[in-house]
Amino acid sequence: MSKDKKTILVVDDYISSRNTLSDILMTLGNNVIEAESGFESINLLINNKVDLVYLDQNMPGLDGFETLKNIKEIDPDLVVYFITGYAEMNNAIKAMKMGATDYLAKPLTLDVINNSLKQAFMLKDSNKKEKESIIKLNDYGSDSLLTGSHPSIVKIKRDISLVAKTGYSVLINGESGTGKEVVARMIHQNSLIQDKPFVPVHSGAVPENLIESEFFGYEKGSFTDASQSKKGIFEAADKGTVFLDEIGTLSPLSQVKLLRVLQERKVQKIGSTKLIDIDIRFLFATNIDLEESIYNGEFREDLYYRIAEFIISLPPLRDRGKDILLIADSFIQETSKVLNKKLVFDDSAKEHMLYYRWPGNVRELKNRIKRAAILCDEVITRDHMFVNGISSKLQQNDYISKLAMNKIFTGELSFYEAVKKIEEEIMVTALKKTNNNKAKAAAVLQMYITSFSRKLNQLNIENT
Repeated sequence: MSKDKKTILVVDDYISSRNTLSDILMTLGNNVIEAESGFESINLLINNKVDLVYLDQNMPGLDGFETLKNIKEIDPDLVVYFITGYAEMNNAIKAMKMGATDYLAKPLTLDVINNSLKQAFMLKDSNKKEKESIIKLNDYGSDSLLTGSHPSIVKIKRDISLVAKTGYSVLINGESGTGKEVVARMIHQNSLIQDKPFVPVHSGAVPENLIESEFFGYEKGSFTDASQSKKGIFEAADKGTVFLDEIGTLSPLSQVKLLRVLQERKVQKIGSTKLIDIDIRFLFATNIDLEESIYNGEFREDLYYRIAEFIISLPPLRDRGKDILLIADSFIQETSKVLNKKLVFDDSAKEHMLYYRWPGNVRELKNRIKRAAILCDEVITRDHMFVNGISSKLQQNDYISKLAMNKIFTGELSFYEAVKKIEEEIMVTALKKTNNNKAKAAAVLQMYITSFSRKLNQLNIENT
C-alpha cells in the first residue's frame, strides 16, 4: 500500500455499517469521508479528490446502481467496490458491467477490506503507469491548440501518440482554425523521422496548371519557362513528411496523379521518362466532408481509402467547454510577453468566451485576444474582446433569455416557445460549466441524472 494517505468515500445509509467500515479504513491509515445517500455522495465527489469508493447497493432515493452510474459519469477511472448484503450473482454482474471494480458481500472482514485496498491501489498505479507511457505531447508550438482535458482532446493526444510511430497516412478532419497543421506537426515531431523534412502544402493555394510541376518537378527545357531543372515537393521531401492541407480541393485529374504516387511511391518529372523512388510519410487535412464529396462524385473513393488509413477529427472550439479558458490563458501569457503588459481577463470576458460560438475557432480566439490586448490597459473585458473594433456581423451580444424575452413582446415567439429557449440555455449553461459532465450538471441543477438526460433528449441538446 502507498505511504501516502488515500481519501476513501464510504456510501451507506446505515450509520452503524458506515461507521464500522470507516473506522477500519482509518485504522489502516486512510482519510475517510462518509455519505448516507447517493445524492450526498455525488456532491462529495464533485468537491473532493477521492481515490476509492465503497458503495452500498440498497439505499433509499438513489440506490447503489443509480449512484454508481453517476459516479462513473463524474470519474470513469475511479475504483468503486459495490457492497451488498445479498450476494446475488445477477446484481454483482450488473454492477461490474456498469463499471464497479468488484463486489463485496456483507459483513466485511478486516482481511477482505485490506485485500480490497491492496487491489485498488495496484489498479490505480497500473493505470497511472499506462497513462505516463503515452508520449508526452506538450511541445506543439505557441498556439497550444491542444491544451485542456476535454475528452475529445485527451483522445486526440492518445491517437497522435499511437499513430506517430507508424508510417500510416493520416487524414485530419476539422473546421478552419481548429489546428490541423499543428496536429500534423505533432505527428511528425513524435515520429521516427522527426529529424527529416516536414513540408506543408496548401493544396487549394496551388493553381491547377502548376500542381504537376510543383508536386513532381520538371526538367530543363520541358516547357517555355523551364530554364533549369527543378525538384518537385515530393522529391525534395524524400525520407520526410509531406502535409497536404485542404486535400478536398484537388481536381479530378490531380486526384488521379496523387493516387498513382501513393500506390507506386514513384514520381516522374515533367519532361523526363525516368521514375524516381520516394519514401514519404503523407499527412492530409480537410475542412469538408470527404465522404459526402465521394457521394456527390467530387472525390475519388479509392483515393480516400489511401489517404485515410487513420483518421483524427478535431472538435470546433465551441465544443471544448472550459478548455477555451485554458487556451485563452496560454495566448494571454504569450501576448503579455510581446507587449510587456501583465494582462488578465475579467469575469465578463471569461463568461462570454464560454458562451460565444467561435466561428473562426482557435485562430479567431487568438486574434481577438491580440486586439483586446492593444485596446486595454491590463484588464481585458468582454467589451475589449467582443465589441471594440470587431465587425457587428460576428457579434453575439445578448444571451438567449434576453432575446426570448424581447421576442415574446414583439409576437415572434409564444410564451411556451420562449420558455423552451430559456430551458435550453439553462441546460447548455450547466453542461458548459461542468465540461459536458451530465452527472455534475444534473447535481448543479438538483435534478436526477435520468431526468436531466430525458430533458436533454426532449430539447435535442447534445454536448456543448
